[in-house]
Amino acid sequence: MSLVRAIVRVVLPICILLFARVALAGPARCSYGNQDSTCTTPIVAAWQPQPQCTGDGMTTQVPAVWQGAQWSAPQCNYTPAPTCPNGFIQTSAPSWTGSSWTAPGCTLPYIPPPTFEPTASCTAAVPYGYTASTGFTYNSGYSDPSWAAQTGYPGDTAYVASGYGPGYQNICGNTHYDYGLVCYVSPSNIGGWYMVQTSINTCGGTH
Repeated sequence: MSLVRAIVRVVLPICILLFARVALAGPARCSYGNQDSTCTTPIVAAWQPQPQCTGDGMTTQVPAVWQGAQWSAPQCNYTPAPTCPNGFIQTSAPSWTGSSWTAPGCTLPYIPPPTFEPTASCTAAVPYGYTASTGFTYNSGYSDPSWAAQTGYPGDTAYVASGYGPGYQNICGNTHYDYGLVCYVSPSNIGGWYMVQTSINTCGGTH
């Protein structure tokens, strides 16, 4: 018996050492590639951020709520970017501040002033009872501020034509119908009229 015991004492540690080396050489139990039905899926805990309404024009109506295991979806509202009113030209785009839109840059389109042709425009606007006998031409004398101030149309440009109108008597008692038709023009259209009696100081026959 002493021999058997001596053999067991020598062989047993050798076997234990060999089995231990084989066990250590293989993958750990329940590791990747070494799993069975007794292995469970490990639980991994991580912070789940609250979902938000993102994107230009998006605002949150109802925020997301934690439901114990996950967040609910937030209720979002979309506001389209503002545009310029009809007839305006956009010069700069609106931008999203995170809660609202900034106003776009808008401007009216350039409209050149109407072309003014004094003869046709002033002739068409001659007051009732008067008739132009010549075309209208620019007259610096009637455009002078001191003269224009007397007529009530200061600062306007004057175009003058010869014409006829209601009869009047000159200092000699003769009846005349001669007039100077003064057409005062503002930058956009005709601003006013002034009729000058041209023969009031002329004595002679009836005209």
